[in-house]
Amino acid sequence: MSNKDKFKFINEESSNDDFLIKEEVVEAKEKDALVKKVPNKKKSIIKKIIILNIFLTLFAAFLVWFSLKWQYRSDSMAITNALWFAFVVEFTVAWAMFVYNHNVFSPLVHGTKTFLGMLIGKKPNVSYYDYMKNIQDNPLPPFYYRVIFTHSLLLLLIPSVILLIKHL
Repeated sequence: MSNKDKFKFINEESSNDDFLIKEEVVEAKEKDALVKKVPNKKKSIIKKIIILNIFLTLFAAFLVWFSLKWQYRSDSMAITNALWFAFVVEFTVAWAMFVYNHNVFSPLVHGTKTFLGMLIGKKPNVSYYDYMKNIQDNPLPPFYYRVIFTHSLLLLLIPSVILLIKHL
């Protein structure tokens, strides 16, 4: 058996195109329908940011109202104190979300849960490594704490301006 019988040269091969993938013709209407089904990421992110800002504004308004009722006053200093309180609460929430995403307090949280569980006779559900890996693999979306930080800093400007005007 010679080498020519074993191998075929490209030019001698038949025009059988079985190895090629056939393209399917898609109508223009179907292509447009596919494009419309894919959500526009930018619009969905803007929508989430707007909804989060509305929620944060309502939450801050509730905190200011609660603080004014707690102080039982409504002068400019009480309003400033109420706004400072709303800023501190929002900033603390954003900071806690940021710290959670970066596993800063994971040893403390997991150690406390494990210790308290051992006091009542329970084994820990997950190891420390698995606990940290779970947070790294499933973090909170960063835009949440970025929006909350931004909203709290804007909330910080209002009492700062009131205090500056009052003391000038």
